[in-house]
Amino acid sequence: LNAKWVQIRDNLVGVSRKWNRPLHITELGYPSHPGAPQEPWAIPGGGQIKADWQIQEKCFRAFWTAWENRKEIVHTGVW
Repeated sequence: LNAKWVQIRDNLVGVSRKWNRPLHITELGYPSHPGAPQEPWAIPGGGQIKADWQIQEKCFRAFWTAWENRKEIVHTGVW
């Protein structure tokens, strides 16, 4: 998760620098199920699976770790 967010960050920073614009991430979210890192948009089993709060925390922490102390990102909306 950490390595992937660093890769995503580096790609977005490149775009930010190219256009000389700050980054606004309009929507960031991870559901609390085991498949969240691979498919954060999906809710498997019609929502009838057991919550996995640890994986959800790991996903958000990976984002935070990749972006902390960076000036390119000015806003993130979290759901």
